[in-house]
Amino acid sequence: MKRRVSIARAFVNDPNILLMDEPFVSLEKPLANQLRDQTISLIKKNKVTVILVTHDLREAIMFSNRIIFCNETPLKILWEKKIDLQGSRQYDSSIVDKIQKEIMDEHPDILKAVNTNGSPS
Repeated sequence: MKRRVSIARAFVNDPNILLMDEPFVSLEKPLANQLRDQTISLIKKNKVTVILVTHDLREAIMFSNRIIFCNETPLKILWEKKIDLQGSRQYDSSIVDKIQKEIMDEHPDILKAVNTNGSPS
């Protein structure tokens, strides 16, 4: 319930940009999916730009028009991927599966931890 209130409160002031840091982490999958769907509806309805920090590739695909993959400190952009997700943005959809596979085929080590010099470990 706290997460729902937090997300709703973020939209109260009609923001142009919304910063979200792991907003659905540690929630049970059904609740997380419900909150993702509600949040995407609010984003579309309010035409808000969102900067989402997540370690969940499916979630990144679902929310994004563009994903920027970064390493840890010092922050460095490793790769950028434009996302062309037509239609419904559902966490467990075949189109998200397809895009996730494309990303992993193109850069199989992109989700692995990186060391401080920015190279995949």
